[in-house]
Amino acid sequence: MAGSGLDRQQPLGTTARELAEALMRMHADGEEPRAGREQDARSELTPIVEVKLFGSFELFDGPGQPVRLSTRKAEGLLTLLATRPGQPQARDKLCALLWPEVREAQARHSLRQTLLQLRKALSSAEAPLFSDARGLQLSASAVSVDVIHMERCIALGTRDALLEAWHCYRGDLLEGFSVGEAPFDDWLRSERERLRGQFAQALTQLVAIDGAAERHADAIRACSRLLELDPLREEAHRSLMRLLAAGGQRTAALQHYRAFAAKLRSQLCTEPDPLTQQLYAELEGAASLRDSVSPPAPVQAGAATTAGRSRELAQLMAALADAVSAKPGVTLLAGEAGVGKTHLCERVTQEAQSLGFRVLRARCFESEQVLPLSPWANLLRAAITPDMTLAREQRAQLATLVPELSSDEPARSSDARQLFHAVQQLVQRVSESAPLLLLLEDIHWADEMSARLLSYLGRHQRQTRCLILVSAREEDVGAGSVVHAALAELSREQLLSRVELTPLSNADSLELSAQLAERLGLGPLEAARQEQIWAISEGNPLVIVESLRALAFGALARDVSQLPVPERVRSLILSRVARVSTVAREVLSLAAVAGRELEPEVLSTALTDVPLTAALDELARSQLVRAVDERVYFTHDRIRETLYAEMLPVTRRLLHGQVARALEQQGPSYLPAALGHIGYHYSKAGDAQLAVRYLMRFAEAALREHGVSEALTALDRAFVDSARLPESERERAAVEIVLRQAYCLISLGRVDALVTRMLALSARVEALGAPDLAGQFHFFWGFAYALTAQRRAAEAQAERALAYAERCNDTRMIGYAHALLSYLCQMTGRARNGVTHGELATQLLEAYPDSHEAATIAWVSLGLNRLWLGGLRAALQAFDKAASIARAAEHPRGQAVAATAAGCAYAYTEQWELALEATQRGIAASKDPFTLVGASWMAGWAQAGSGQTAQAIALLTHVIEQLAAHGMRAWSGHAGAILADAQLRAGDAEKAAQTAREALDVATTTDDHACAGWALRFLGQALTVLGQLPAARAALDRSVAGFELLEARVDLAKTLIERAALSRVEARWEEAQADLKRARELFHACDVQAPLARVAQLQAALDRR
Repeated sequence: MAGSGLDRQQPLGTTARELAEALMRMHADGEEPRAGREQDARSELTPIVEVKLFGSFELFDGPGQPVRLSTRKAEGLLTLLATRPGQPQARDKLCALLWPEVREAQARHSLRQTLLQLRKALSSAEAPLFSDARGLQLSASAVSVDVIHMERCIALGTRDALLEAWHCYRGDLLEGFSVGEAPFDDWLRSERERLRGQFAQALTQLVAIDGAAERHADAIRACSRLLELDPLREEAHRSLMRLLAAGGQRTAALQHYRAFAAKLRSQLCTEPDPLTQQLYAELEGAASLRDSVSPPAPVQAGAATTAGRSRELAQLMAALADAVSAKPGVTLLAGEAGVGKTHLCERVTQEAQSLGFRVLRARCFESEQVLPLSPWANLLRAAITPDMTLAREQRAQLATLVPELSSDEPARSSDARQLFHAVQQLVQRVSESAPLLLLLEDIHWADEMSARLLSYLGRHQRQTRCLILVSAREEDVGAGSVVHAALAELSREQLLSRVELTPLSNADSLELSAQLAERLGLGPLEAARQEQIWAISEGNPLVIVESLRALAFGALARDVSQLPVPERVRSLILSRVARVSTVAREVLSLAAVAGRELEPEVLSTALTDVPLTAALDELARSQLVRAVDERVYFTHDRIRETLYAEMLPVTRRLLHGQVARALEQQGPSYLPAALGHIGYHYSKAGDAQLAVRYLMRFAEAALREHGVSEALTALDRAFVDSARLPESERERAAVEIVLRQAYCLISLGRVDALVTRMLALSARVEALGAPDLAGQFHFFWGFAYALTAQRRAAEAQAERALAYAERCNDTRMIGYAHALLSYLCQMTGRARNGVTHGELATQLLEAYPDSHEAATIAWVSLGLNRLWLGGLRAALQAFDKAASIARAAEHPRGQAVAATAAGCAYAYTEQWELALEATQRGIAASKDPFTLVGASWMAGWAQAGSGQTAQAIALLTHVIEQLAAHGMRAWSGHAGAILADAQLRAGDAEKAAQTAREALDVATTTDDHACAGWALRFLGQALTVLGQLPAARAALDRSVAGFELLEARVDLAKTLIERAALSRVEARWEEAQADLKRARELFHACDVQAPLARVAQLQAALDRR
């Protein structure tokens, strides 16, 4: 480049020397000269060592002789020091970058050995490398580094300085260099991008300086170099067009535009910026570029993806028609990832809007599963218009979803049923003015409460002009998930219609390929290429679209034989991402790490000094993201997943930290809803202390709102993070987290998992030496053992909990332990001991109003023990007390347990209508599987007694399956015995006998004497009906003997009635009379009236003999 001073072979001229002197003076500005060192300007300009880092690594000693280093680590270490000369670099930092995977001592040893290599290599130089307590450094006056020289030139900003900077930049920083360690390579990549950006800015300044001075040839050369650096930098293309035109090359300027526009269309399926189009129009002298140029519209992946989807589209259109006719429903659009769900949703949205529907749309995200009702909040926010008036109570309920609705009044606790009802009213109201489409995408990522709300709305729509359309990946809706349960519930009630999206057929794939190829300008596809695309995609529309895009962009070879086969879309996505600018990739990377849509406020906080609007516009033109309601989404989640997987771990950690800090800075009103998200990102960022802190706070908040699954998800992550806490905090934090996990696991019925965790942690709890935590730990462990019918182990843990609590005089925990012991006594038939423990527990816990849940359990256990002894009134009083405590605390789970216990008492004494009413209250209040399964089997008992035998059998069968799935064997025997009773009442004595034997087996293996008595009674009844009288008497005799030992007076009386009925069949009149007389006396003593009718009926039959 003659005349530009850029000939790299020429020595530095006079102007360059003057520049160098200015740089040295700038570097020394503010520094006092060292005593005894008077050096002339020439000696200051003669460094001992020269390091060149642009392009390839080069090192020269004082005389200018090349110096070779023996290892890449030595070159890497010198690079780290050379980019910050005169600044000490901490040894720990250097070790972490160059030897991250070895122990500290080994890393320090490796650092010393590498330093020896450097000093040996530079032995001819005058000590440019030295160390002190602060770390290692290169002497700034003894080393010349091209990177530093370029930065100083750019800082001066004169034309000569900028030309010198261009001279320095031989290529990107250490092109192709790697030491094989992720932290260093990541630092190098970041530094490379930073310096590349500085050089681009220097070239931009040069273009402006030379252009203003009408040095058009020099400006064109600088602009061309800038476009080599960043081919899609649109403002540089405009500058080049202006410079060419100003230099008399108007035709070249127009040709350049056309070539650039063609490149954008082929690579990004987009058009030049409007400013660029306007410049072209001005240069061409046309009134409007659009009149003279008719570029093809950018291809939309979804534009042709209804190929092969006519049947599915017809099903969805029929659902829309039903909604218009006030026939509401829920439709599930299901299929694997990339099969076209999103694009079909887009088409249905367009069709709905053309039919006059109002469309409300939201998505669920995996990382937001810890945020209850987040997708519904996003969806319903748009439904509430400024002119909409809402009743005070409805506004208060909806404000829990949409905080901006809240008034200045203090927030009240929201009951889920009331909230769900408020949402249902809102949906009905909105649909009165126009039919409504509620579209919830990726429902497989929904949180528990969102799934429950979906089920509620599906079941409570009446004459509403509304279609609820949800999409889900079939592979991600697991059989045990809350989403699966909600959808199954709707399906059982025939309220759910399914539209299945399967991979396209070969013919439909070829049709789609042909449509897209035409839109992309590829022309007709050869048969061989079509078959190859079919083989790659296997009918997946996303793969077809991405394959053809890459083919159009030149990422795939034109030779069909070279068209790649699976790895599927990964490489295709990466090739598209590589074509956007550095700034756009920075935004894209942050979005990939965030794992969800981002609000503008969060983006701008996380990405300071980034032209965000321009970057988002570029990404939208590239069809990598789309903006909806001022939120940013990936056009397909597979793009986000691919980008995230490609990042180096250290990059992910840094970006997760950026997101976490940005979320923290959004203000106090934003923070409560973001606690789980902040904790998740700090966890991924490697900041264990902040991660545990935020995740624990979120779990506590979630539990207050009954989001047990969400709380457990957060606690599981917190437990993993606790292993990285400082040793002084680690063990106690781990135990505290497990105690909260224990509550969640019991609530969810996952008791086997809880026992496993307790076993794994027990040694650590003992070693910790904290009796307060040990007491809580053994309490939950005992409760888990109780639910798995390991009663002796449960009692041992309860006694240990009591011992630890007494050691530290923790009266609250003493009350907890007695409550558990009371519960265990009720299960094992030691009711008198159970009453003693229950009375102690209720007295102790009365002093702790915040321990309402433990107090509720204590009163319920006390009541059940009293019921076992025949004290119905005393039992009901205890259950009423439990219910009042739960109501005062606004605790639905406690209300559910108390209502279920009352239902048990009424069923036990055969007051079936009252039992049905109480158990339905229990089911309605249940917020977790633990309470729901208990309420359900009591409801089955009540249904059986009131004559609803078919419903009872179905419900009890389902309950037994659930108990088996969760390992809760403590209740499975009782539920089985009640199922046998229901089968007997339905007239199926043979099936009842089989079920009773199975329940007896469970009772025997779990040492449950009460359950054994029930199973034997129902077995005896079934065998009597079947005519197997000796076996029937043996079973009933065993049942009577068992209940006598347990002092179970009501159960004893019931069994005596059945034995009297058998004696009547056998004509053993005196035995029948004796059993009836004793049963009558027991019922009167217990003040139980209902079974006396059966006693009177049998007595009358005996009197007529």
